Amino acid sequence: MKKILMMAFAAIVSMGASAQLISSNTVTHKKESNGYNRLSVSYNSLSTDKKIMDGAMNGFSAAWTKGISVSSSMPLYIETGLGLTYAFKSETIGEDDGYEADLKHNFLALSVPVNLTYKYEVPNTEFKIAPFAGVYFRGNLLGETKWDDEDDESINWFDDYEDDGLEAKRFSFGWQVGVGFEYRKLYLGVSYGSDFNNLIDNDDNDIKGKFNTFAATVGFNF
Repeated sequence: MKKILMMAFAAIVSMGASAQLISSNTVTHKKESNGYNRLSVSYNSLSTDKKIMDGAMNGFSAAWTKGISVSSSMPLYIETGLGLTYAFKSETIGEDDGYEADLKHNFLALSVPVNLTYKYEVPNTEFKIAPFAGVYFRGNLLGETKWDDEDDESINWFDDYEDDGLEAKRFSFGWQVGVGFEYRKLYLGVSYGSDFNNLIDNDDNDIKGKFNTFAATVGFNF
């Protein structure tokens, strides 16, 4: 019986705390009922199958985000916008075969995310915690690999196999999850996502790969 009473008491305390948090979030939500904008920059790490590239590409993104309120009583938002990402990597191949070649990979893409975000306000502070989950649509604008030698040869990832390309897809879509931390107008966030479809899908050579992306973001809300 003692255990049951303690569990009941804990449940009541929990309900009270939840009600206080919801009330606090509702008051804050009214201030952002018209939505918000964000400008941000990110560090990105893009990894794929080792048959395509050994190790991750480093990259940077610049983005504009629009938050749209979807509830009059809850701090629930749809976030969308536009982001431009550039990633790069240098590596040396053929070291075990007696022939070395220095390669430089470059990738440029334009992305449109669609995330569902809930903003929790930390009581008695100006901090907010904003977990989110959603999907993204990405247009792959540039993908190339250059040999750093006298001939300065290069491969366009999107060319046909007959033209020494990789027949990479121009369009990708995927999922992402993450969390943001807000203090007044300052925004910090981390996220991880992965493509649904393969960027490169070569059955003949068994080369298949999609991008998995980690991002660390800093931004300004207005």
